[in-house]
Amino acid sequence: MIAAQSWWSSFGLAGHRDWTFLQFSAVLLQMTLLYMMCGLVLPDIPTEAPVDLREHFYRERQPFFGAFTLMLATSVAKDWIMQGHLPSKENLAFHGIFASLSIAGLLTRRPLFHQIATPIGALLVATYIALLFARLA
Repeated sequence: MIAAQSWWSSFGLAGHRDWTFLQFSAVLLQMTLLYMMCGLVLPDIPTEAPVDLREHFYRERQPFFGAFTLMLATSVAKDWIMQGHLPSKENLAFHGIFASLSIAGLLTRRPLFHQIATPIGALLVATYIALLFARLA
């Protein structure tokens, strides 16, 4: 869902004029971190043995949530670099909530936390899209 939302919101950059290399770099860094998140969350599938998804998740948990936290910070910085101001209060609030969940996921290995945070995070992303990105301006 995050990848789809990022792709969707990037269509809003089509009308941006007078690009600087710093602006391009901010967009590129955000997308690179998103790509890394996707690579970390999806295991390589070997042909000879089944993959233990739980073991994979806990092995990649810290790099994944670290990349997620950095991607969120880059997203806020990108708005500052592209538009000269921080995101809207609502957008910034969602970034703060996502960052809090991400940092908590980075710091805790407790299965119960991750079992609860995963559906809550998915619901928050869906709400974020519905409230702030249902239509591009």
